[in-house]
Amino acid sequence: MCRLSTDVRLNDRDYGPMTGERRDEVERRYGTVDTAPAVEPMAALAERARAAFVELVAEHGSGPIALVSHDAFNRALLQQIDPTRP
Repeated sequence: MCRLSTDVRLNDRDYGPMTGERRDEVERRYGTVDTAPAVEPMAALAERARAAFVELVAEHGSGPIALVSHDAFNRALLQQIDPTRP
């Protein structure tokens, strides 16, 4: 049986006041998204992604589980799982 659910722990990176802005505009103004004001720091996102992964796997027990999120969250999580990834 397949069960689908939405979980806020898989939310994308919090871009704060930059939410909805074009990436190239943010980078032009601040150099990088990482240095834009009030954007969730990558270290915090990585910790949040790792914690969400560990918690969700523990909650769902054995068997397959598919987690679907967004680019920044996915990259942060994959970096936690496989540090050799760029």
